[in-house]
Amino acid sequence: MSGGTKPIIYYHGWIVLAACFICSMVIVGGTIYSYQFFVIPITQEYQISRSTVSTAYIALLVGLALWSPFMGRLLDKIPVQYVFVTGGVAYALGYSVIALSQQLWVMVAAIFCLVALAVSCAGGIASNAVTSRWFQKRRGRA
Repeated sequence: MSGGTKPIIYYHGWIVLAACFICSMVIVGGTIYSYQFFVIPITQEYQISRSTVSTAYIALLVGLALWSPFMGRLLDKIPVQYVFVTGGVAYALGYSVIALSQQLWVMVAAIFCLVALAVSCAGGIASNAVTSRWFQKRRGRA
């Protein structure tokens, strides 16, 4: 290096943070925030009431409440990338089961077991754990 220029120090934590943001956006956005887009089409397709369709959303929230404490403990014990991969696989399996199912109870079970697991594994809990581990000094900026 000539001319007294200092090398640009690049911190890889920002790439990790961006990946966590995208993962959380897809997982949480594809489940919790996109629910309202499917209420009317599902009620028309299956000729059921909105309260019956809301059972799936309740199953998602109850499953999320049950899975989250276990994921918090698991994030302390094993590397976060394994938890994220588990979440991605559970997300794909859950939506595959929902797409292939013909009965509502199968859809609700897939949402309760697999999709809620995916949101717990690759959603906000895991992203917050990664952010707090990568950013010790400037955690507020991250």
